[in-house]
Amino acid sequence: MLTSSSSFVNDQGILYACTMAQNRHDRRMGLFQDQTDSLSELKRLAALVQDPVRVDEIGGSQWPLAMISYGLATCNDESNLDYSLEIYPRFAAHSSPVIRQRTLSQLSDFIAQRQGDGWRALSCFALADPEAEIRRQAAFRIATLTPPDEKDPFRGVSEVKSLFLLPVRRELPSSTPLADALLSLSDRRLLPNLLELIVPASREKLSQTLRELDTTPNSLSGEWLLSCSELRPELTEDICAAFCRILPAVEQVIDLVLPLPAWRFKNPSPQILHGWSRSEYFRRILPRLEACMSPGQIERIRAACG
Repeated sequence: MLTSSSSFVNDQGILYACTMAQNRHDRRMGLFQDQTDSLSELKRLAALVQDPVRVDEIGGSQWPLAMISYGLATCNDESNLDYSLEIYPRFAAHSSPVIRQRTLSQLSDFIAQRQGDGWRALSCFALADPEAEIRRQAAFRIATLTPPDEKDPFRGVSEVKSLFLLPVRRELPSSTPLADALLSLSDRRLLPNLLELIVPASREKLSQTLRELDTTPNSLSGEWLLSCSELRPELTEDICAAFCRILPAVEQVIDLVLPLPAWRFKNPSPQILHGWSRSEYFRRILPRLEACMSPGQIERIRAACG
């Protein structure tokens, strides 16, 4: 029986088999007994998570494996998000941030092996984890692993956008890390999709996002902030403050092409198209700033660009 917090990382083949077992009718004679026992335990944990009456039977050290088993078993059920958000605090209460991050990484590895199938299992990590960095990483994984479709080549970005725009729920932490993750992708091909975050969001939600923004300064995030200032002029001060906060974090503001979805590429690595020093970047965006910001705000951004 797999019960320790480290055991779930040891046998990817068994866990992958668990996710396929419900649709597999042929039982091969060569299956080892320990694998059968492990498979039964995985299925049992997934069932316990789905049973509101028996979910408390899951031991503290079993929760990481239970979340992986449950996530992959229910990942294609679009109506399952509310329940996943209800049970996620139990997982968080029994697992340290390090364990939750490891669980997220392991679950993402299985999803990549399945060519993106199962990405919905990451949604509760992106929305409900108490740690902003884990929410950010989960959103990044959704954006880069979700399979495209005929209508949307960047479907993962669209799915994170939809999660960001969900109605605010008091029990959930800030959704700003989801915007952080999208803007950190640095690929300007994604801009049309990200512009759809700006107008639908309430003033309160977008203002909070701008105040908390902790993304990488790059061509995409800069263009998004400039578009915010044009589409939501009432938030200009928040936008100016966001520019001033993030720009000093890098020496170069880059524009790149990101391989999406990541699982399609043997060695996925971004292709850098352009790079500007902060001072060069400031001169590049100055005409846009002059059209929507006060001289004082522009001077603060100039100083941030150093």
